[in-house]
Amino acid sequence: MPSDVLSKTYSRLHRGWLFFLSIVAVGLLRRWLLSDVSKDRPRVRVGEQDARRPRSGRSKSRESARQSGNAISSPTLSPPQKALASEEELGPSWHFGGRRRWQWMHNGSSPNGWIEFGCNGTLRTTWYPGSWEILPGGKELVASFGKCHHVLALDPAVDPNAPEFFVRERIMRDGSKARDRPGPTSRGRLDMQESINDAP
Repeated sequence: MPSDVLSKTYSRLHRGWLFFLSIVAVGLLRRWLLSDVSKDRPRVRVGEQDARRPRSGRSKSRESARQSGNAISSPTLSPPQKALASEEELGPSWHFGGRRRWQWMHNGSSPNGWIEFGCNGTLRTTWYPGSWEILPGGKELVASFGKCHHVLALDPAVDPNAPEFFVRERIMRDGSKARDRPGPTSRGRLDMQESINDAP
């Protein structure tokens, strides 16, 4: 009997000792790996894991501000347009005498940003750089920025001296289903304060 008890005790101690050694080994390996990796990349505080992954459309200055810990709470502007879109690019329906900047109204009534159509399909916005293209027929266009393609249609019911568009459809860039938002659809109003600058 005492030999049975002794062998069971030895077996338990042996398993416990192996468990303890494996935990210590994993901890040392983790510490070694983290020390080599931390030389090449900045440390990330808890809650900032998403900042390490670059998102498409995010400007480099905004990304570097996040990594340095000096994140800006207000949105950063897209890079300045080299040239605005020409009438030939936009077509007569979207030309409006050379004005290219539209106030963006996410809630359908109050401006919270703007978009501006540049040459060669470049789009400048309050939030992210993007692109645009006229759809066949020339009455609708797709403005792509952030995570969505926004299908914009001119609203014929408003005063032609203060044109507006509405977002007819939002399509997620990654192919996922767009979330349904309660309330009014996003709209845009031509910025009548913008100086007219016809692009060549």
